[in-house]
Amino acid sequence: MLGRLKILFRRYCAEHLSMAEYSGPSLKDAQGLEVVAIQAVSAARGTLDIRGRSQHGTISLTTDRGVRKTVSASQDGSTFELDWKIPVRPFKGATIVWSKDDRENVSAQLDLTGLQDAYRRLLLRFLSDLLRCSPAILRWRLTKDPRWRIKIKHQLGFSSSTTVLPFRDQVLRNALPSSERGPRSGIIIVMPVYNAGVVTLAALHRVAANTDLDWQIIVIDDASTEPGLRDRLKDWCDTRAEGQAHLITHETNRGFVTSANAGLARAIRSGRHVVLLNSDALVPPGWASRLVAPLDRAERVATVTPMSNDAEILTAPAICAAGPVAQAHIDQIDETIADIAAEPVELPTGVGFCMAMHRDAIAECGQFDSAFGRGYGEEVDWGQRLIAKGWHHVGLPSLFVAHIGGSSFGTAEKHTRIAENNVIISKRYPEYDADVADFLAEDPLLSERILLGLSMINARATKPVHVYIAHDMAGGAEVWLQQQISDLLQSGQDAVILRIGGLYTWQIELHCMTGISKAGSDNFSTIRALVKRLETRKIIYSCGVGANDAFS
Repeated sequence: MLGRLKILFRRYCAEHLSMAEYSGPSLKDAQGLEVVAIQAVSAARGTLDIRGRSQHGTISLTTDRGVRKTVSASQDGSTFELDWKIPVRPFKGATIVWSKDDRENVSAQLDLTGLQDAYRRLLLRFLSDLLRCSPAILRWRLTKDPRWRIKIKHQLGFSSSTTVLPFRDQVLRNALPSSERGPRSGIIIVMPVYNAGVVTLAALHRVAANTDLDWQIIVIDDASTEPGLRDRLKDWCDTRAEGQAHLITHETNRGFVTSANAGLARAIRSGRHVVLLNSDALVPPGWASRLVAPLDRAERVATVTPMSNDAEILTAPAICAAGPVAQAHIDQIDETIADIAAEPVELPTGVGFCMAMHRDAIAECGQFDSAFGRGYGEEVDWGQRLIAKGWHHVGLPSLFVAHIGGSSFGTAEKHTRIAENNVIISKRYPEYDADVADFLAEDPLLSERILLGLSMINARATKPVHVYIAHDMAGGAEVWLQQQISDLLQSGQDAVILRIGGLYTWQIELHCMTGISKAGSDNFSTIRALVKRLETRKIIYSCGVGANDAFS
């Protein structure tokens, strides 16, 4: 509940947090020459805006939360602008630094007391508005009637601009040829195993069949109790080429973290990048070269994590809403995004179900903390330590790896361990939750989620997919539409809504059992290209009132 309130308040800030404009300080070098003149500092709709003029050089803003943003002035007297999304707990102060050729720098403090005052006032206003709309919240939770949801949004002052993010057309264009994707150097895979023999052997089979780089694997059997599993693991390893597969066995169960560390200790001696792979993660053809490429293409990239059906902030089609996927559909779904033109996206953390790890990051940071016991949260802790050392984590939009999820622990124990270990994370890294909330609000992987969602819907459809054309308003037509969607979901079918007449000319919504994904576009050809990804479809007109030149 607290996490949902944080996300809701983050969105409230995005709508309402503002600060009156004022002139900032001037920065002068040792000779008294003004190198930076900050002409205006303001905040509106949850974004801090700093504008000014600068001599040739680099202007950086560093906050007391340890976050840094940089822009460059290409010539003397050129203008610059820094826009920054304000976190749930805004920074109290910030330092402006001007530097040139890394040889000289000048700094000044930025006064943000006005932002703090505005935040405190807004927090009180948020609590008041939340109390005022509590009857509508209660009715929404009891009835799921969309009219109450619309009323809640209205009472909190949410405009449609924060409920729909744009679909990026460039992801529909092809990327580089596969031969140019990345290095051909080898990798070493670390796979802890505990029971779940059927899916584990399926995961190993896919590694052997689909890895397109020279590879080795270290399998750690953590005292599995499943009869015959250790023998099957040994047989599988023995059938590999000499030196390709190694089996480590534990006589007592030590937990995921200890098992992973045992594999990492051996893997790091190989001098290769490491892939930490769960025994219930199923890789598609050509996965390895795509996954490790960002480690060598950009500096200080510590981890790379692919998209999945169960990978927290990298989950599709609905973020942080895990759902099943049939093994027969994995390759088809991956083909949806294998060649898209999308760069890796900065993440607040890697996700350890299938995570490429830079060999230098492992050497610099060491292994996972044993405080996380049998697992969950250890990669967050490890990743936060690396961020403090100047490393980064990225998500890879052009790879889908299926994750069965909870196969070793079971769903109930998984949720218990996540809750317990999240307490440790919150104490050690109090800003981490806000960083995740920012990622959820901006969702830079939304377009890829839409593509993957359409592929998932298409793959599992046994009947033509219902595609509704509807308006972007409330009323009787919307109530009817929501009932139609509810009936379809209850019967095991997905649905797609194409809305017209809202903030964007078109809005596409995917309604699946795990949740709703939606994005906006003013380009009808984009919407048409997306819908054509459904091989069989049934177009149903609901109501298009309010639309204007939707097909232009």
